[in-house]
Amino acid sequence: MNPHVRRAGKRLRDLQTAGLWRQRLVRDGPAGRTVMLDGRPCLNFSSNDYLGLTTHPKLCEAANRAMRDYGNGSSGSALVTGYSRPLCELEELMAWHTGREAAVVFSSGYLANLALAQVFCQRGQVVLEDRLNHASLIDSARLAGCRLRRYRHADVAHLKSRLDALEPPAVGLVASDAVFSMDGDTAPLASLAQACGQKGVLLAVDDAHGIGVFGPAADNRGQGSVRAAGLDESAVPVLSGTFGKAYAAAGAFIAGPKLLIDLLVNTARTYLFNTALSPAQAAMAQAAVRISRTEDRHRQRLWTNVARFRRLAEAAGLPLGAATGPIQPLMVGDEKQAAALADGLLRHGILARAMRYPTVPKGQARLRLTITAAHEAEDVQTLVEVLAHLLPARIPSRQWSADHDPN
Repeated sequence: MNPHVRRAGKRLRDLQTAGLWRQRLVRDGPAGRTVMLDGRPCLNFSSNDYLGLTTHPKLCEAANRAMRDYGNGSSGSALVTGYSRPLCELEELMAWHTGREAAVVFSSGYLANLALAQVFCQRGQVVLEDRLNHASLIDSARLAGCRLRRYRHADVAHLKSRLDALEPPAVGLVASDAVFSMDGDTAPLASLAQACGQKGVLLAVDDAHGIGVFGPAADNRGQGSVRAAGLDESAVPVLSGTFGKAYAAAGAFIAGPKLLIDLLVNTARTYLFNTALSPAQAAMAQAAVRISRTEDRHRQRLWTNVARFRRLAEAAGLPLGAATGPIQPLMVGDEKQAAALADGLLRHGILARAMRYPTVPKGQARLRLTITAAHEAEDVQTLVEVLAHLLPARIPSRQWSADHDPN
């Protein structure tokens, strides 16, 4: 046997032994309230389709019109032939929607975040990040040749101490998720903005899981976590987000001052050398953003379902975290136990994937439950009842904090 193949086999066996083996499930049909996996229907509690728009007819109609008028593909990068009218209009819409001067659209959230350190930092500068940031922000700093330094989760005092220990030119960027994808909690955005403003350091916030869901309490049109915190472009100059979650489309954006956006367009390698979003995808994203602004019933239904789940889960004694949004981690700890619990749910016709290392720190495995607007009251009731039946008594009810993070 080829030695490289043999080594790959050993690594895979080690993953299986550690409870870290992952397997893809083939999906047929849409990933809505229910999902067909490997030929069997399941209630879907693993979707990022928070507003339940994945089967909304207006999205399909927008995509079909764009394919009829523009063809199927973008045919190239945005700086060659890929900058279609629907893509241009999507950028204009996101600038207006988020209250910023300009926006640029990337073909994925990962590529958008990879551009941040490469464009806004110099090699060798320090990038300060929340310890629980998404991998794309961490990789952004590493791949740009920056010195990645992390502060304790949501701990602004620790961030300030790190900023105080460095001369301002040494710090190129502070970056944080707005809503943390594995814990479901939110960053202290106002305090982060104040700390960065006092030091004159550029702040970038990734609102992938907040855009479309959160917004100002008095008039929530899904403008995101930054607007919900009462902050604007001057406080948070760089805002990134995706269309692949609450907007049930594809692609991502970065919004901010026009000069910063123009710099991204001209220098971001993940923009220059990447095929642009197709006209159909751009049109679909436009439709989703407009729906989220005008059809508030989707968000109202989402929050009703989240409140129902929290109430039932707490009554059943399930080991939840402190998250109050659609991402509801059910903490398990042991990787094998988490995988076994997810398998048990699947046998009962419920999809809730186990999150294990390296997606989360070692020893902090969990089920990442996502509640959406598409769920019915009986779906949530069924989930809680099956979990209460399957959950091993030896798993303690507790909430994780940054103190548990060994990294």
